[in-house]
Amino acid sequence: MSDEALMGELRSALADGQSVGVFGGVAKLLGKGDASQQVLDYLEPQFARWPEEIDRKAPWEWVTRACRGWKAPALRLATSVDASWHTFKAKHAVAFADSPDVRNIRKFRTDPKSTTEIGDEGVIAFAQSPHLESLVELEIWSNTASNEAVVVLLSSANLPSLRRLTLRGPRGTREAVDALFESPLFDTLTGLNFSNSSYSRDVTEDDKARISARLKANYERLEAERAG
Repeated sequence: MSDEALMGELRSALADGQSVGVFGGVAKLLGKGDASQQVLDYLEPQFARWPEEIDRKAPWEWVTRACRGWKAPALRLATSVDASWHTFKAKHAVAFADSPDVRNIRKFRTDPKSTTEIGDEGVIAFAQSPHLESLVELEIWSNTASNEAVVVLLSSANLPSLRRLTLRGPRGTREAVDALFESPLFDTLTGLNFSNSSYSRDVTEDDKARISARLKANYERLEAERAG
């Protein structure tokens, strides 16, 4: 389909309003996601006006392009990635986090049903990515991520929008908690969950209470700012 014909189809699809279904229709029209610059220049401002609450889930074909280190221009239109039931290992996490096309992703999750095992390399790639500044919610399953990688993640200054972090597999160790206390994330996170809410024995009840109180205070402050 020519760009001219595609643009007509896209205008028709977008005329149906703003919804998950409408985005799905647009995504279907874009196919594998190798959209032209003309198409992106039209669509990006359109979706920028949509409410953040509308989840624009990326088709896995778009995510695959980024995971292979290819350009994935249509991925800029998406706000969430769900790697459940898909292969997403360390090399994929590194390529994904290194792609400038992930700049609008607000939510990323994996689960144990997939062959997900991003390990240290993947966790650190997310922590150090210069392209994930919009990430609000991150859920990672990894039984091989070391304490050192978790410390790097919790110390990250590259995730200014992150509000909810879930780590399935790693425990909350003394080193991880200390890193959090010194991290910019301690002033922005509103939710933090380790595997089964598990902490190592050297993390005190006072530490846990301090984390809980800060998460609550952050949530209340951010809600007040949003309302005001």
